[in-house]
Order: sequence, then C-alpha cells, then structure tokens
Amino acid sequence: MAKFKKRNHQEDALREIRKAEKKALVTKIQIEKRALVIMASGLGKTVLSAFYAKEWLKRHGGRVLYLCDQNYILEQAEVTFRSIIGGASSYGFFHGQEKTAHRVTFLFSSFQTMRESRNGFKQKEFSLVIVDESHHSHAETYLPTLEYFLPKFTLAMTATPGRTDLKDIREIYGKEIFSFPIEKALAEGLLSKVDYQVVTDELQNLDFLKTPVGKLSIKALNKRIFVKKRDKEIADIIKRKMSQISNARTIIFCPSVYYCEHLSKFLPNSLPIHSKMLQRDQDLGLRAFRNGTANTILTVDKFNEGVDVPDTNVVIFLRSTASSTIFFQQLGRGLRKVDGKECVHVLDFVVNCERIEMLDGFWNKVKKNVKDVKKERGLKGPVNIDVGNIRFTSVARDVLNVIAKIRGGYTKEVLIQQLKDLAKELGRVPMTREVNKASKKGVCATAETFANIFGSFNKALIEAKLGVNIRKGYSKKELIPLLQKLAKKLGRTPKTEDVMKASERRECASLQTFKRLFGTFNKALIEAKLNVNVRKGYSKKELIFMLHSLAKELGGVPFSGDVTEASQRGKAGEYASLRTFVNVFGTFNKALKAAGMKPNHEKKLISK
Repeated sequence: MAKFKKRNHQEDALREIRKAEKKALVTKIQIEKRALVIMASGLGKTVLSAFYAKEWLKRHGGRVLYLCDQNYILEQAEVTFRSIIGGASSYGFFHGQEKTAHRVTFLFSSFQTMRESRNGFKQKEFSLVIVDESHHSHAETYLPTLEYFLPKFTLAMTATPGRTDLKDIREIYGKEIFSFPIEKALAEGLLSKVDYQVVTDELQNLDFLKTPVGKLSIKALNKRIFVKKRDKEIADIIKRKMSQISNARTIIFCPSVYYCEHLSKFLPNSLPIHSKMLQRDQDLGLRAFRNGTANTILTVDKFNEGVDVPDTNVVIFLRSTASSTIFFQQLGRGLRKVDGKECVHVLDFVVNCERIEMLDGFWNKVKKNVKDVKKERGLKGPVNIDVGNIRFTSVARDVLNVIAKIRGGYTKEVLIQQLKDLAKELGRVPMTREVNKASKKGVCATAETFANIFGSFNKALIEAKLGVNIRKGYSKKELIPLLQKLAKKLGRTPKTEDVMKASERRECASLQTFKRLFGTFNKALIEAKLNVNVRKGYSKKELIFMLHSLAKELGGVPFSGDVTEASQRGKAGEYASLRTFVNVFGTFNKALKAAGMKPNHEKKLISK
C-alpha cells in the first residue's frame, strides 16, 4: 500500500480548512458551514481530504460521507483513506449493489445512489461530508443531496470550478478558501513538464490570412483554413509520435463512441473504453492499461475526472470542446509527476481559432507564474524554471496575429469589466444599442466586438455574470419592418444566415420567430414585399458527381459531416448541403448507394 506524505501546498490548504472549520462550528448559516478548495489535477486532492478527515475524527468523531459521481473514483479514494487513516476505522461503499450504509465510519457513496436512498439516513447522520469533483454540484443529481444532509462541516474539492452551463459553484460553497491553479502548479514544478504540439500540418487556404482584417471573422477563419485530417493520417502521426517516446502510455480523447472504436483498429495494442460498454469490460480495460498490458486507451469523456494512472505520458486530443473545464480535466490525466517520467507529450489535432487562442492565453499565464516564482525565490538573471513548452508552428502564430487584429486588441477580461462598468452606470443589464452608443464615446467596444469574441452578445453577458436580456414577443406587424430595414442595409434580400447574424447583434428577431409567426422564412419575405431567395435545384446526376468529387478529395467514402463541412467551406454551388442530399434521395446513405458507394455504417474501415 502506498505511503503518503503531506506536501507544502497540502499543508497550506489544511491550515485554511482548519480556519474554515472553526467558523463553521459557531455559525447556523449553512453556506458558512461549507468550504471550497480548488486544486489542479495531480496535486493530491484526495490525499488532502484523507489527512483532514483523520484530523476531524480526532477532534469531533462521528461518521464521514465521501460523495462523488463515479464509482472508480470512490474506489480509488477508499484505498487512499485506508492508507492514510489505517485499518482501525471501518470503510464501506454505497453505490450500485454494494451498500454497507450503517456499519462503517467512512462511507463512499455515489450521488446517484444517494439521491435515490438518502431518506434512509438522518439529516445529521454524518458530522463531515466531503464532496469530490464538486464543480458538478449544480446538477440535479447533486444539489438535493447536498441540501438534505446537515453536517457540522462540508469540504468541497475541485480542479476546475467552472461548468459548461456557466453556473458558479461559489453560490453553493462560498468563495474558495484555498486555490492552487494549474498554471501555478506547473511553475512550482509540482506537475509534469508539458511538451505540447499543436498539429497544424493540415491547414489549408492560408492565403485567406492575407484578407483585409475588416472582412474577416473568427467564424470565417475556422471555416476556411481548418480542415480535418482523415483517420489513417491521424493514426500514422500518433504511431510515429509514440515510437519516439520510451514506454509510451497514451490516452486518446475521441469525438464519439464510434470513432473511439474505429480508430482503435489502426492502433496496435490499444483499447476503446467508453460508457456504452459493460462496466465489467470498462474495468478490465482500465486494469489492462494500468498494468501495461495495453499501452493505449481511447475514450470520449470517461476519464475526464479522477482516473489515476500516474505514468500516463502521452495525451492526444481529437475531441473538440468549448469547455475549458473539460479540456483541463483531460490534460490533467497526464500531468501527475512520477519518478522516471520526463514530461507529458500532448498532440492536439483540435485546431481552430478558439483552441489556439485559449492555449496561448493559458501558456502566457504559466510564464507569468514562472516569473512570480522566480521573484519569490529570489532568483535573478537567466535562471531557468523548465515547465516545458507549447509549440506553435509559424502558421499558428500567423493565425494568432490575425485573431488579435480581428479582436481589436481586446481581451475577454477587459471586455467583461467594460460590461460590468456599463451595467453599474445604467443600473441594469445593457442592451446592444447602449453598448454601441457607449462605444462611440470611447467607453467600451462595439456590440459586434463582444459577439465576435464571446460567440454572441448574450454569451458575453453570461460570462460577465449579468444575466441575459429577454426579448419581447413580436407581432407580424413588427417583424415586417425589421426585414425591410435589414434588406436596405444589405442592399439585397436577406438570407437566413443574415437574419441569424443580425439577431445575435440584437438588430433583428430570431429566425425561429419569423418561422413561428409566418410558417416559413420565405412567407415572411413575401409579406415584407421582398424577393424570395430561390435555391438552385440540383439533379441526382449533379449530386452524385459531387459525392464522387468529395470522395476523391478525401480518399474514402464521405461521412455526412464531410458533406456539411465541404458545403460550408467551398464556393457557392460547389457542394450541396447535406439537407439537399437527404431531400433528393431520402437519406444520405441512399445517396451514397446511388453513387455506387458503401454507406459508412456498413463499412467499419474506410481506409487502409
């Protein structure tokens, strides 16, 4: 059994937890009986909680409830607690078929099982509750349980406090009492060095970068210059990288269960592990990876959190995510520092503007923390603190420069503060027209700038924690002038994408509103006395020719996503939309069969 020693940052965290405990014992306010600790993956949150639980029992006694949503995390936690606290205490699980609820001091329970059975416990059954991966606490499987139990103290832990739905867990636990983010942990040398390679070999249409900035957008850049590699090419790059690393232990995050299974066929000694498999098979796969029988596992989201395979030294991203929370959870699977592990090698195939920009911002924070550490340690001159590197190709750097020009030199942090200042001045959530008015005075950026940087103006409001302006219900009479005004601005009949863009800028109602009130968008155009946009009608012969052209370009049978991508990036009329193929042939697979191609669901491997 592993032996654990407290590290300096854990001692620091324990001091803050003890302070929070003292306050908790004298207050009747529930949120003040809770404490939140934020600590990067690989820094030993579970170890910290075990040391604290040991202290708690000596001071207060009672029973301890450890809550999480993954059984394998609970099992790992139980092993850690036994090692630190010892066998004199009793341990049990409360998940699935295993329920030792009323016979143990330390109960390790899944939220799902506790949600269904919590009424079998007294509200004050446990003196201490520990919540692991607490960034999920807003979920309906979590919150009712947290509100049901009334312990003397609750300790919540997470590596990533943000959620994809932007709800803030500080509403549940209060402001964090201790924080040790990943940037600081890397600078302190507490995590493995990072050799991060952004794979941009597949970038195309690079001349597009020379387009005048005023005519560019982040969305246009993504559509025009970032093109996906095919499966076998990706597999070849992965195999080449792994052959250069001694004892490569690799986790690959895939975009789907199908892709997970599919790509494993190209990679020897690899195992797909995902939620569609039986739990027994998942456990066997993880065990094979841990003992070295399998060198590579492919998964979707299964191992974002909690899986502890310290010698993992290769992480590969094939899965796009808009969530920085999920990204850093996945990166964290390779960051644990162990003897003999030089660094974690990362290959990132998820190349788009947002990813490149996020990585650049993250690494700038790491470098700032390195400077702070050098200052704290009194290190001067060329003293190097080696944290590794994120390798941007010259092309990726060019993309970053173009992005900076598009953004007008603004950062998200600056823009969020501008919104907050304007909201304070107005006494309410600002509207787009008020932002644009303030922009003319030089007070803030334009509404379009907010939309470009955050995805939409409403998303900017959400990130600034200001809430979203609810639009009023429109009548037909109100919608017609909006269309006519947009047509005058464009100098032509608006298309559906024009309306969607104008809606994001809050200059027009949503496309859905027009369809709901008029039946179709074209009927709205007719009532507004505007010409109807007539789509080109493709023949079956023309569509089959397109499929053959695309198959030749890709080197294999196209997927439906390939058709969508081609129709978006190509010239008008070069490739029809996926919907056109479905409308003409009935289904996309019928279109493939008409073109003499075998549908992808009938063909496991499309290239060899």
